[in-house]
Amino acid sequence: YCVDRDSGNLLWKGGAFAEGASCVVCGDGRLVLLGSQGDLVVTEGGERAGGRYVELAKVRLEGAEWWPHVVVADGRIYVKDRMGRLLC
Repeated sequence: YCVDRDSGNLLWKGGAFAEGASCVVCGDGRLVLLGSQGDLVVTEGGERAGGRYVELAKVRLEGAEWWPHVVVADGRIYVKDRMGRLLC
């Protein structure tokens, strides 16, 4: 779900992420989402999406369960699995 923080109104809903997902809002308003099962997705955020869920990129990370703490730095996305493996 994407909700307007000021009004509480639903802007859009979509995607399928299990418990333990995270969401990072980038400076350009896009969202980076990571589910604990390894779905890494970049979407349009808020009003830029025109009231719908718009995936811009998606990758399925294989292997162990993923920590849902995403870091975006210098144009790169960093993710870490529960075994300590770091991917960029």
